[in-house]
Amino acid sequence: MMMMGVLMATLLASPVDDILQLVQEGRLSDAAAQTQSARLDPVDRDQLLGYLALRGRDFDRAVRFFERVLSREPDRASAWLYMGLALHRQGRHRESLAALDRAAPSAVGLAEFHTLRARSTRLTENATAAWAHIQTGLRRFESDPGLLREQVSLLLEVGAVATARRRAEQLFAVTPHPLDDRLWLARVLVNLGVVEEAAPVLEEAIALSATGQSASDAAPSTAELRAQLAWIYARLGRPYAAARLIDPSNSGSRAYAYEAADQWRVAGETARALAANRFVEDADRRRAQRLLILVEAGELERAAALGGVLDANTLDVATTYALAFAFVHTGRASAAKKLFERFDDDETPPGLEALRAQIAAALGDDEK
Repeated sequence: MMMMGVLMATLLASPVDDILQLVQEGRLSDAAAQTQSARLDPVDRDQLLGYLALRGRDFDRAVRFFERVLSREPDRASAWLYMGLALHRQGRHRESLAALDRAAPSAVGLAEFHTLRARSTRLTENATAAWAHIQTGLRRFESDPGLLREQVSLLLEVGAVATARRRAEQLFAVTPHPLDDRLWLARVLVNLGVVEEAAPVLEEAIALSATGQSASDAAPSTAELRAQLAWIYARLGRPYAAARLIDPSNSGSRAYAYEAADQWRVAGETARALAANRFVEDADRRRAQRLLILVEAGELERAAALGGVLDANTLDVATTYALAFAFVHTGRASAAKKLFERFDDDETPPGLEALRAQIAAALGDDEK
């Protein structure tokens, strides 16, 4: 949690060392119990309890404690600072800014203060003022990761993607968590739909992942990162690159065998698609995908043979039409017609309309 130093400075003369040690160890309930029983000034106790609520993400409770502090000591800057943070976490950004303004005279020496003020301002959709706050902070703390991250966020929001990527390189050069910050940037870029910019960032993240450079226990595994990058490559029309990333024979993981087989299929690599498909654990899913691969490769006899082991009632529209296509072109028109009639025209997705038309034409020819 940011700004613990503010709290320690405020309560320096109080018996809080043991309490803050419990906070550092993550034992918030023990810290709260000790705070209640410690011999503390009532205002200091409320501020410490508000801080503990903030650490525990109980922002409503935190606000109530800081309001009690400020009702008795309206000029306590540290309480205004924490109040600003709690209000920000509640999404009450204009109120957060008002609180931060009260804290400003004592908080300008904190990089986190400038970051929080810029972020709250950005979230009120005032990009010009947010940029000014960022620049003010960077003049004091030119290499602060939080301020640099906020600068990148703002640039991305206003559509200055190229500039944001250049500033992100400054962030990566100074951040203590280079993997986490790359993952953050890649996620933002994907959410903005700029997937081509996210790809090189994720490539760097995968290289770092092998070294374990992450501050987060929930950081994705290398296999998960490879799958994310494969999804991006697929979006960019690079199925071969996507498949190579997650193919079980390359990645050492079977978790994305279905996706690998699908990308090999799109790339026209039938043998590789079938090889990856063998690692798909769910038997029904494996057979259905194998059918699609075989039909697309023109191996209709092999595809039709799978019809005997597939439950037609469990097949989706695409797989149903694929099997019907195989049947009608291997002399099994009655079976093809039965499958074909499971879905009406209005149930056919746009991408399958041409296939449905081909099946209908073949069935018509067969009946002549």
